[in-house]
Amino acid sequence: MTVFVPTTTVTVERDNGTPPATGTHVPGYGDSPENWTPVATGAPAYLYEDEQRTWDPSAGRMTVREVFRFRGRPDLVLQDRDRITDEVTGSVFQVDTISPSPSVIGVADTKAILVRVTG
Repeated sequence: MTVFVPTTTVTVERDNGTPPATGTHVPGYGDSPENWTPVATGAPAYLYEDEQRTWDPSAGRMTVREVFRFRGRPDLVLQDRDRITDEVTGSVFQVDTISPSPSVIGVADTKAILVRVTG
């Protein structure tokens, strides 16, 4: 059961499986555009900016990083490291964490934490 009001539409792209160390794959965020294949376009979504507090063992303290919370329809399948482009603003994000969301009634929305790549 969808419980969000979409504020934008997004395109979801997935790395086409280019193996690392072939000269075209760049580890981490920001792989080159030719490695990405669209798996969904025009998908309704709700995006908002948030802060995430995490423990930094090297600094011995809590740190805060800027993240974006994402909600999409239940039938939208996301994978770690998928790239999401906001079709309204043009901002590009990468999936950092997919949040399992149990639902008492029906199927739960797709929820994830995103990190901004560009925009």
